[in-house]
Amino acid sequence: MPVPDRPALVLIAGNGGSKLRDTRTGKLAWGSFWNIYPPSTPYALGLPLDGDPGGFIPNPLEVAGWLDQITIVPGLFHAVFYKHMVDYIAKHGNYRFGDLARPGPEDDLFFYAYDWRQDIATSARALRPLLDGVRRARGNPDLKFVLMGHSTGGTIVRYFYRMGELAPETVAGPPDPPAGAPYLHRAILVGVAARGTTDVIKMLVEGYWTTYGGSRMDPYILATLPSTYVALPSGPGLFVDESGAPLAIDIMEPEPWRRLGLGFHGRLAQAFAHRIGATQADMESYLARCLARAKRIKELLETPANDEYVIFASDSHPTPARVLVKRDGSLHFTSARSGTLELPGDSYATVASLRGKLDGEDGPACFRIRREHLGKTHHRWLMKDPPILQGIIEEAQS
Repeated sequence: MPVPDRPALVLIAGNGGSKLRDTRTGKLAWGSFWNIYPPSTPYALGLPLDGDPGGFIPNPLEVAGWLDQITIVPGLFHAVFYKHMVDYIAKHGNYRFGDLARPGPEDDLFFYAYDWRQDIATSARALRPLLDGVRRARGNPDLKFVLMGHSTGGTIVRYFYRMGELAPETVAGPPDPPAGAPYLHRAILVGVAARGTTDVIKMLVEGYWTTYGGSRMDPYILATLPSTYVALPSGPGLFVDESGAPLAIDIMEPEPWRRLGLGFHGRLAQAFAHRIGATQADMESYLARCLARAKRIKELLETPANDEYVIFASDSHPTPARVLVKRDGSLHFTSARSGTLELPGDSYATVASLRGKLDGEDGPACFRIRREHLGKTHHRWLMKDPPILQGIIEEAQS
């Protein structure tokens, strides 16, 4: 039986953590065996280029729940995604799992299913009415919450904590005290690249394989997703030449994308444009709008402020930190010389980014750290690691 008035725990997954259904066919476009495991290109996940990346872009897909597991062989074998996390926390933390959209009076564990392709700020701002619904169901208008964000889900936690329902364009800077603080008992980040990740640049060159040898999101598909841009790294020294000298390249501006062949400027981008009936001008305009929106969100989240987090992550894996630009214009993310392009992290986010700092930066972090737990687990497996899950329970109930 759940503990009365104990803060409710809301779990927020990273990219890919929610199922998406095609409203035209009723079939899953993301979250089934057939669109994750067989080799394919999930064109349906791309968003229209005429939409506003600063809001919800209308498209045929809708959220169809959280990604618990996928059936590989009916009755015999399942690929478990977030189900293990939910089951473990419910059992060992004595929580009752409920539907965040339709909470019951005794529910105190929830999963926020959102369209992970869309604008991060829009997804975060949609949280408050859902939390208010839990308060009404529990009969406690002052009920507090523990928000736990994994990977990109942590960026949603950070935006809600700082900004609440405030839109990026309505404020000069982060409010003090943070706008979402009245709702929070604790904020927990698991494998969250608070200052961005070089891995996203790699994806914008090579694409992203959802599984080994399975479905691949091509760079130009990733470039249609506003959530991609907020995860970009920033700061001096990100790009280096073959001598190791830093290059003056600002990835938050459109011009370097053409020069480096990223996203819409990749070798197959014109074929993609033809497929969706877009022009190069359409892609250029959309890119500029996405970068401008992401730059504003990053300014709000990377300004040092008083929001405080518990961090779970890893410091035991070589993690891309810099990009080598060779004389022929090609980009490289790993190097035979140890430490030249990679730094310790969880393979996705460096330790510095996990802590809200730029690599090599001596200045203040962009948030305060209440407690930090660094282990040895790879980013892909953080949410299946029992010590991390047990630590989440302990932090949520402390």
